[in-house]
Amino acid sequence: MDVLIVNKLSKQIHHKSILKDISFHIQDHEVVGFIGPNGAGKSTTMKCLCGLYHPTEGEIIINGYSLKDEKNKALSGLGVSIEYPSLYPNLTGWEHLKLVAQWRNVDKKRIEEMAEFSGLSEKLNHAAKTYSMGMKQRLVLSLAMLANPKVLILDEPMNGLDPQAVFELRKKIAQIRDQGTSILLSSHQLNEVEQLVDRVIFIKEGQIIDEQTMDQLREQRKKIILNVSEPTQIKRILPSDQIIRIEKNNVYLWVGSKEEFAQLIEKVIQANIHIYKIEDNGNDLEQVYRRIYGEEG
Repeated sequence: MDVLIVNKLSKQIHHKSILKDISFHIQDHEVVGFIGPNGAGKSTTMKCLCGLYHPTEGEIIINGYSLKDEKNKALSGLGVSIEYPSLYPNLTGWEHLKLVAQWRNVDKKRIEEMAEFSGLSEKLNHAAKTYSMGMKQRLVLSLAMLANPKVLILDEPMNGLDPQAVFELRKKIAQIRDQGTSILLSSHQLNEVEQLVDRVIFIKEGQIIDEQTMDQLREQRKKIILNVSEPTQIKRILPSDQIIRIEKNNVYLWVGSKEEFAQLIEKVIQANIHIYKIEDNGNDLEQVYRRIYGEEG
C-alpha cells in the first residue's frame, strides 16, 4: 500500500521552475532516501508535501487523502522535521510536548510515550535553549511522532550532530520504522542514509533522475583495486571505460557481474601481468552519488 503518492508535481517561484513534473511514491513501512546536491529541489519538495508551499501543478496524496482537497485529513497522517530544529528557546521539553499534543489532539498516554521515546529523562524539565543539537533533534523527532503519523518527513536530521548523537538518532529512526511509520529522509550524510533506507530517489535540477532499491544499487558496477606488476599494460588489454585511474602499481577499475570480474582477471593473467593484491571497494551510496552528480555538493 502506498502511504504517500506524488504525481506530476511542479513548483514555480518568481517565474522560475524549481520542481519539474516529479512523481514518486512511498509504501507502508518503507524508508526512502531523497538524495541530491544543494539546490536540487529536495527542501522545496518537502515543503510542498507538508503544505508550506502550494504546488503550481500536480497532486499529493497522504494516507489516501488529497492534500489539495482534504488538507486537514492529509496532514493529520504526516509528521515533519524540516531543516534546523524549530523550538521555543524558553519552553521546556515537557512544555513543547504538551503544546504540540494540544494542537494535534493527543492524549496524556501518548505524551508520556513520546517523552520516554525522546530519551531526555530529567532534561525534559529544562528549557530548550540549554539543549545540545542532538537533544534538540531527539525532541523534534518526538514532537513529529506525537500524532503517530503514517508518514514522517525528515530534512537533514543529522546536520550539526556529533558521532554519538548521529548513532542515537539512527536508532530512533529505525525504531520509528519498526513501529509502522514510513519515512522520507533527506541527508548529505550518505553513509548514514545507506544504513537506514530501503530505496533511494535521486533528484537533480528539480527532476527525478533515478530511483533504486538498495539491493539494486549494490548489484551495479563496483570499484575494485588491482595491485599489479605492470600497471601501464592494463590500458592495452582492458576497455578505457572500465579503467578509473592508475596510481603507481594500483589500478582502479569498474566491474559488474561475477562473470565480468572473472573475464577481467583472465585477461590480466593471459597478458603475463602479475596480480599481487585485489581489493573490493564494494558499491556504496557515495560511489553511486559520484557517478550521478560528479563533484556537486
